[in-house]
Amino acid sequence: MLTWIRLWPVFIVPIFFINMLGFLPTVFEMGRYWGGGPVRQWMLNTFLLPLLSYSHAEQIVYWFNHEATIFQECLMYGVIILNLDIFSLPVIYGIGNGVMKLLNWSTVKELNLKRKAAR
Repeated sequence: MLTWIRLWPVFIVPIFFINMLGFLPTVFEMGRYWGGGPVRQWMLNTFLLPLLSYSHAEQIVYWFNHEATIFQECLMYGVIILNLDIFSLPVIYGIGNGVMKLLNWSTVKELNLKRKAAR
């Protein structure tokens, strides 16, 4: 039987690695910047700024581009991904629950057929 104890790494590990992209240092490879700053900036532009009024969004953008340290950028990124992860956990739980029910159903069906054949 499949349980959450055996299945949790399948769902948690990919989220962990995706979240860590913003905390990595920025690297210039193949003519582009990868990791770190661009990821933090993309998360800010995609998930936080559309929720704010224009004046607040303008203040956040100015702070983020001119005054924030890397540590403060990472804290802002951490708050954004924490909110996204909280909303994605029910979806992940539903997927995991569906996978477990499907795989356990096939195991139970197989055992019932073996019992029936043994009688």
